[in-house]
Amino acid sequence: MIINMSKNILRLFKAYAAKVSYSNEQYFINYLISSGGSIHYNSTEELALLIHIDIRTLQRIIKKLQDENLIKKSGKTLTVVDINGAKERIMNY
Repeated sequence: MIINMSKNILRLFKAYAAKVSYSNEQYFINYLISSGGSIHYNSTEELALLIHIDIRTLQRIIKKLQDENLIKKSGKTLTVVDINGAKERIMNY
């Protein structure tokens, strides 16, 4: 039980440290790519809590990336459409 708690704390710390080093947009794109290019979620609020981004900020990021055709939202699934473009976006910040 203590080992599981330690693993969870370490996972949260790594997520927070990664978030600090990236902008919210970069962090979100990186999260999508590292999740295999696609994530399924029940609500934007749940996703925002999971990745530690303010819900309104996350909604703006999703809308912006959809408008730029980097991601596609269908139902409760977000998919990276252009992985090379997304990786380039992360590197150009």
